[in-house]
Amino acid sequence: VSIRNSNAEYNHTLWTSEEFRDTEVFRPFFVAMLVQHAMAIDVSDDGWTDILGFYPNGTLFCTKVGDKGTIRPAVDYCEHEFAHFQEQTNVYPGMPHLFVDLNNDLFAEIVFLTKGSDGSLVFNVWQKTKLNWSFREWIPKITPSFHQYVAAPVVMDYDSDGQMDILVPVCKEAACTHITQMTVWSKDRQWMNVACEMQDFSVKKDPYSMVVFRV
Repeated sequence: VSIRNSNAEYNHTLWTSEEFRDTEVFRPFFVAMLVQHAMAIDVSDDGWTDILGFYPNGTLFCTKVGDKGTIRPAVDYCEHEFAHFQEQTNVYPGMPHLFVDLNNDLFAEIVFLTKGSDGSLVFNVWQKTKLNWSFREWIPKITPSFHQYVAAPVVMDYDSDGQMDILVPVCKEAACTHITQMTVWSKDRQWMNVACEMQDFSVKKDPYSMVVFRV
């Protein structure tokens, strides 16, 4: 569970269950204060879900969770899983990271969404290999000169070709209350604009979020 506090940080708590006098009891364990909602995926490929995110200073947070719901150790950083991960990352506010198979190898990649120094939306792709997770420069960033205002990407097979696509809503203004079009990327082609005329409608987002579509 993650709850946003007054400092714009997200307090993450892990609730684990155990049997007590023939009754299932849930107990809370503090995980971390992170800059946004964490991801829950199997980072170490051991069959158990791990917790992955970023501290408010942009440092990677990663911890492994055991088969009994215990965190081992409290913070592991997954140093062996992510080779040469940069020390600090400028996480793009309100943009959830992605976990999606981009190249049809039946293994999902992790896509961290960060903000470049020029305001670009940057897609940092990490691919699972036999040894660890390796960085891949697959997706060109979306610069303000290409599209000035964008909302959070969604993932789907847009053109029914059997490959997953990344769709990014293009907005009329910074608040992204009006969508003018979509820009679409897949592994076999670069960014392509697609008509999505919604300027007559106002989009209502969750507070502190840039998510306007869900699939």
